[in-house]
Amino acid sequence: MKYLIVILGLVSTISLAQDRNVIEPDKVYDEYAFIDAQQMYLNMVEDGYGTSNVYKKLGDTYYFNNDYSNSHKWYTKLFENNDGAIESEYYFRYVQSLKAVKDYDKADALLVEYQKIKGADSFTEIFVNDKNYLEMIELQSWRYTIKNLEINSESQEFGTAYLNGSNEVVYASSKDSASMINRRHKWSERQFLDLYVAQIDSASLELVNPRKFGNGDQKLNTKFHESNAVFTKDGQTIYYTSNNYFNKKYKKSKDEINKLKIFRASKTEDGWEI
Repeated sequence: MKYLIVILGLVSTISLAQDRNVIEPDKVYDEYAFIDAQQMYLNMVEDGYGTSNVYKKLGDTYYFNNDYSNSHKWYTKLFENNDGAIESEYYFRYVQSLKAVKDYDKADALLVEYQKIKGADSFTEIFVNDKNYLEMIELQSWRYTIKNLEINSESQEFGTAYLNGSNEVVYASSKDSASMINRRHKWSERQFLDLYVAQIDSASLELVNPRKFGNGDQKLNTKFHESNAVFTKDGQTIYYTSNNYFNKKYKKSKDEINKLKIFRASKTEDGWEI
């Protein structure tokens, strides 16, 4: 009986240690510090502690940073080693990851499996009504040419908008802003996004002379995120996405999260006024 008590005590100790191991990375994950959480989950897997929860969240740390080859790896382990029901969002993320690595047959098969388990919903409706979508894409592929522009960097660049009445394009980038302070966002460990503007070269159609939009106007390009700009027809008003930070006030929601807001700025002789 003493031996049994000792064995049970050891099992309890190991279980508690494992629980503590997963609590810390989950806490970091819940704070959207995905890169830090990622390394902690990888260490857990290397130590032989791989569970559905670990595979889910490890896959998420890559998926939410657009690294679909690695999210595919860990979502595959989730579906191969699942010990319970898998939430519908993970079917979606796994399907997207499968398509990113061009495993279209498996992605389609997973959608069929999902429909059998969950029933028809908006997630599968598009697939059911358009199973030959790849053929349609191929038929129209001659209409487009994808080109990597010279101004593209290893950072994120996206969210383009034409500035009406000019030959310029506004876009978001997380490239090095040459600031003395190297501030990085814990979600991706990249620098915060700012709005940039570049000219369209009429001969090469390249984007040239990139610079901070508004000449680095700090009222518009803050120390947090700005992206996805759109302009009114007259080019005098801009709407864009930014963290909820205004007049040097950093605001949080009831759940203690600084969320994105849509801001508006008007063009004046002195720059852009929010």
